[in-house]
Amino acid sequence: RTDRMLPVDWSTDFLLCAWGEVAAALGAPDPHALYRELLPQAGELVVAGTANASWGSVHGVLGRLAARTGDADAARAHLAEAVRVDTAVGAAHWAERARSAL
Repeated sequence: RTDRMLPVDWSTDFLLCAWGEVAAALGAPDPHALYRELLPQAGELVVAGTANASWGSVHGVLGRLAARTGDADAARAHLAEAVRVDTAVGAAHWAERARSAL
């Protein structure tokens, strides 16, 4: 099942990124649609609640989605920015994940 219904509350942004990771890995739900939905959040960090969980820069999710859709230029740009942001905030694991995808 690949349709998704997201609550509109404090968890929405985090869940959108979680679905973005699923779409980047599996190709469903629609990675193009998730890319468009996440793009306005590009400059933010992926966090749940009051940072109970943090998955680095939204640029990392966008980069993986762009790669899945075949947009290599956008993927490289997002992943390079994810490396920069994640390194700056001390999120070494997420910076390395983005770096390895470049």
